[in-house]
Amino acid sequence: RMVHTRHGDVRVTIEGSDDRHATVFVTYHDVGSNHNICFNAFFQIAGIKGRFEKCRAIHIDAPGHEDDAGPLTRPFPTMDQLGEQVAEVLDQLNVRTMVIGFGVGAGVNVLLRYAGQHPGRMFALVSVGGTRARCGIAEWINWSTIQVAMDLWGVSPWVQRCFADLNLSPPSKYRSLYRDYCDGVASIPKDTLEAYLRAYRGRGELPASAVAELKKIPMLMFAGGRLGGIWPIVPGWNAEAMAVDMYQVANIRLSTWIKVRSAGQLVTLEEPWELFRPIELFLDTLIPH
Repeated sequence: RMVHTRHGDVRVTIEGSDDRHATVFVTYHDVGSNHNICFNAFFQIAGIKGRFEKCRAIHIDAPGHEDDAGPLTRPFPTMDQLGEQVAEVLDQLNVRTMVIGFGVGAGVNVLLRYAGQHPGRMFALVSVGGTRARCGIAEWINWSTIQVAMDLWGVSPWVQRCFADLNLSPPSKYRSLYRDYCDGVASIPKDTLEAYLRAYRGRGELPASAVAELKKIPMLMFAGGRLGGIWPIVPGWNAEAMAVDMYQVANIRLSTWIKVRSAGQLVTLEEPWELFRPIELFLDTLIPH
C-alpha cells in the first residue's frame, strides 16, 4: 500500500504474522535497491522457520524505489526527513509497540536517525553494512563516480556493474545473482536512484540524540568480508572499519558484530543463511520464549 507523508508517498509492504503480539521488524534498504532486492532472500528463508513465524516485517521503500515506480513529483527527502517518514508510516499503520529496525547500508543510517528523533520507539537494530559516520573520502569518490556516469549515460550496464561491484562478490561466484542484481538496479528510475545516492553521500554525522539512543539499544551488526569499490578506477571503503566504529560507540554489553567473509556488503542477498541463525539467537535474547 502507498502511505502519504509530509515528505512524499512511500510504498509499504507487510508480510508475516498478523498477531497483534507479533515481533515487528521495520526494514529499510540501501542505495541502488529496494526492499525486494535487499530483503526478499532473507525473509523467504525466515518465513518458514520457527522463531520468525511469530514476526511481522514492515518493508519501507524509499520514495520512488518501489517496483514499477514512476518519476518523482517532489524533491527527494534528506536523510533526516527519511527518518521522519519512518515514524509517519508506523503512526499511520497504528504500530504502537517498539520495533526492531533492520537496515542495509544507507537504510541503517535512516533507521538510526528515526531512533534519535523518536527515542524509545526502536527496541533493537540489525545493521548490515551500516555506518553512523559522515561520508569518507573513498566512499565519496565511489558515489561521485557513479553519479557522473549516470549523468552521462543513465543507468547503463556499466553503472549497474558499479553498484554490483560495490555490494557483491565477483560475478564468477554467483553469476545469476549478479545479473539479477544489475537488472534490479536498472529497474529503478534514474532520477530517483541518483536522488537517494546524493542524499546518502551528503549525510552529516548522526545527531547527538541518535548517538545517545544507539548507546541504549541492543544491536547486531554484520559486515561483508569483501572490500567494495569500483576497481580499478578508485579504491573501495572499509565497511568493516565502519561497523567496528559503530560498535565502539554502541553499548558493547548489548551489541555484537559479525564479519561474513564469504560475502560482499549486501549480505542479505548474497548469504542470507549466514544471517539467519545469529538473528534468531538475537531475538531469543531480546524476547525469550
